[in-house]
Amino acid sequence: MTDELIVVADDDALDEINDFISEHLEEVECDAKKRFQLELAVEEIVVNIVSYAYEGGEAPEDSGEDPFWGKIRVALELTEDPAVLTLSFMDQGSFFDPLAAEEADTSGKMFMERVGGFGILMVKETMDDVSYVYRDGTNILTIKKNL
Repeated sequence: MTDELIVVADDDALDEINDFISEHLEEVECDAKKRFQLELAVEEIVVNIVSYAYEGGEAPEDSGEDPFWGKIRVALELTEDPAVLTLSFMDQGSFFDPLAAEEADTSGKMFMERVGGFGILMVKETMDDVSYVYRDGTNILTIKKNL
């Protein structure tokens, strides 16, 4: 099964996206631990898009009348045998490859002092696959979770 949701990249986006994903997860068995891991990963990704992708608030002049600027598109694919959830988060904000960012140092006191990098580390550690591509002015971050 595949489906797609498009939401405005604002404070309501996370709730809308979580509801969308939850509706589809009802169709397969997903234990509480995996559901929690998915919720944390989705929160990290969506909050980062809302907070940083569209800084400045205005579409670049070359975006024209693009109906997706300022929005988050979520493509969902759910297979049943084996049960795998694939989510692609797309935005047309500034180019940013979160997988190329410096790895968070979780050792020693730097862990408590340095801000940033921990969210994507958590996403990479809890998902079964994480990939990023920048195509046609769109950031596409894809996560997969074996259910």
